[in-house]
Amino acid sequence: MRNPFSRLALRDTARPSLRDRAAALKASASRVIRRKPVDASPAMPDVTPSALPAADPILAAIDETRRLTWARNRAADLPQPAGSIDPLPEQEAATTAFWTHVDGVLLKTVPTTAAGCAALARFAVEFLADEGWVLDEHEGNEHTRILDLIARSPMLGSEHAGRPFAPDLSGLSDDALIRTYDAFKHASDFAGLTTWTLYDEAGGSRILNAEMDRLSFFQTDIADELARRGTPGNSGLAARRADALIHRAVACGDYEEAARLASEADAKRI
Repeated sequence: MRNPFSRLALRDTARPSLRDRAAALKASASRVIRRKPVDASPAMPDVTPSALPAADPILAAIDETRRLTWARNRAADLPQPAGSIDPLPEQEAATTAFWTHVDGVLLKTVPTTAAGCAALARFAVEFLADEGWVLDEHEGNEHTRILDLIARSPMLGSEHAGRPFAPDLSGLSDDALIRTYDAFKHASDFAGLTTWTLYDEAGGSRILNAEMDRLSFFQTDIADELARRGTPGNSGLAARRADALIHRAVACGDYEEAARLASEADAKRI
């Protein structure tokens, strides 16, 4: 469409006055305001193939889902014949095309890049917010197939598979360390209780198990730091420190260490 303000962008060597420039701007704006809109209906989302990175097939699958969602919503807004509650042929065709793509393409396409994994996760959240219902619901579970696709992405194979680097905890107080340990412990307990919801879902279980491993490593790092510092002079902090160290020893299966710590705490009347 012709830009009515394009003349304003041209450099004028005569340098018109501020009054003249304001008058020209007002006249151009008036012409734009008087124009009748071409189409007041929502525009179809831009899914130009040339704008899609070819490296990750999930991006094209997501954009096609957006287009089919738009087409399905447009079909749903078509007027029904008087006295009829049956879906129109256009509505049935749009719904069939939508679910054929979602079940046959979107939820079977494994992302191949980190950007694709992030895009798929964002799309699942955005779809729920925009449409008001879950795109991926299977046998009473939500988003498990999407989690499985992300977990099976080859980009995960480039991640460090062993123990993550220990964080620098030297700047935290004893109280902050113990509170952080308790937070990670509660998070681990909660994650352990939810693993049953992803039973037989290999991808989702893999993500949860990896996060539980990270939580466990962090708890060990904190316990090591607490042990290195020794018993604090504050009796309340000393008791909480002993609880954290004993809990960690039991969680790691080191019952002899747990018994030693308990005996030490008892001897110090902690």
